[in-house]
Amino acid sequence: AKEGEVYTPREVIRLMVEILKPKPGKTLYDPAMGSGGMLIISYQYVAKNFGKEEADKLTLYGQEVNGKTLALAKMNILIHDIKNINLIQGDTLLFPKFKTGSFIKQFDYVIANPPWNQDGYNEETLKKGEFWRERYQFGFPTKQSADWAWIQHMLTSANENGKVAVVIDTGAVSRGGREKAIRQKILERDLFECVI
Repeated sequence: AKEGEVYTPREVIRLMVEILKPKPGKTLYDPAMGSGGMLIISYQYVAKNFGKEEADKLTLYGQEVNGKTLALAKMNILIHDIKNINLIQGDTLLFPKFKTGSFIKQFDYVIANPPWNQDGYNEETLKKGEFWRERYQFGFPTKQSADWAWIQHMLTSANENGKVAVVIDTGAVSRGGREKAIRQKILERDLFECVI
């Protein structure tokens, strides 16, 4: 049940990266980076398709709440000789660390496998964080599952032409109540390209 906090199967990451098709000179962000696998495979995709020199022009960003997992990510990045990267510890849903001026930084690509059905992030809690009006504009999830808080944060973190890929519990596409209302608003805004 906790596997997604640290590890995502490589096949799933590769599929997500191939859908995003990251390019040199762009920015890529993982707000729940775990041990950094999605950032590394994104970098490797650019290196394979454009060469290592061009891959070094892809700027990577990652935030992770767990200090030990962040240390694993930093070691993982060192082993893979990736230098154009910024990794920060912090609770993304409350305090996103990457900012530009008076708002969160927006990226060309946003990719993540956030903790599924994470509890404790209801409206009252999320309103204690930064930029909650802009990030949770489609509504607040229940206390039992932050899935739609993560998705909304990721959508807000993408720039005007940005792309988002997320791995989430299948229940996120079928649960009713508050989650259904959030889904409906996002669908009405035509922000989904596909669900696999």
